Amino acid sequence: MIKIPAAKNPKERKEYDIPDNDEPLVCVASDKEATYTVIQMFIKHPNTDQTTVEAYKNSIKAQLYSGMLNTRIKEISQKPDAPFLFASSNYGGFLGRSKSSYTSFAVPKENKIDEALEILLAENEKVKQFGFTPSEFDREKKSIFGSL
Repeated sequence: MIKIPAAKNPKERKEYDIPDNDEPLVCVASDKEATYTVIQMFIKHPNTDQTTVEAYKNSIKAQLYSGMLNTRIKEISQKPDAPFLFASSNYGGFLGRSKSSYTSFAVPKENKIDEALEILLAENEKVKQFGFTPSEFDREKKSIFGSL
């Protein structure tokens, strides 16, 4: 096994607070060298202790949720009139150690930014209002637990 020695005089790791917000924050950035567009939506959450049984249960729930939603999104992306090339949603880390986030993103087809964003938001809202079907849940359980 390779051992990497600890730094003799390590620099202090700065922690930056990421404030909460009530209203959505929107940022549009461009890069003339970028070859594609990405739409991202983050919903911030406080980080929680990840060393408990409850945290493990929550991570399984998040994995099930993300998998079921991503299956829906993938089905949309395979349609010829889909406004995006790829899209996905998941729970995970954020830009700082004090927050985690729910993230949805899409790579829209050319000139389809608005339509891609609308579908991404609509699919998230459908889940919020109506949940998932028993067959979606069973399929995702088999997908996750079949790989253990």
